[in-house]
Amino acid sequence: MPQNTEYVWFIEPLNKLTNDSLAQALNEENFQQGITVEDGTPHNLWSCDSTTVTAFRNSRSRNGFQFRIYNRFRNGPIRECKFLKRKPQTSKTKPPQ
Repeated sequence: MPQNTEYVWFIEPLNKLTNDSLAQALNEENFQQGITVEDGTPHNLWSCDSTTVTAFRNSRSRNGFQFRIYNRFRNGPIRECKFLKRKPQTSKTKPPQ
């Protein structure tokens, strides 16, 4: 499946471990300090592609990464991607008989 190049993806590290890992995985030019997002607040973001976002999401719990994901469509505002957050899994048990 081809990647949609109209989206720009960003990761905001919430701890030192995540920031250090992003610094190793991406070029220094990808770091953007004080970028204003849709709600008007400044954030320190790493720009990346969707493959990097997927890799960090998949290794979040295993590596102790803490971060938020943002994206921008074309020249629109930078928005937090809340739809990517995992829903808590519910236990499926059989009712007693």
